[in-house]
Amino acid sequence: WIAAVGTAASALSSANAAVALVLVLHAATPL
Repeated sequence: WIAAVGTAASALSSANAAVALVLVLHAATPL
């Protein structure tokens, strides 16, 4: 159960980082 929560938190953190990276790249490009 704890491992499942840790995995979910890790996946959420990874997805959040990916979204932040995309937003930064989108903001940095004039497109």
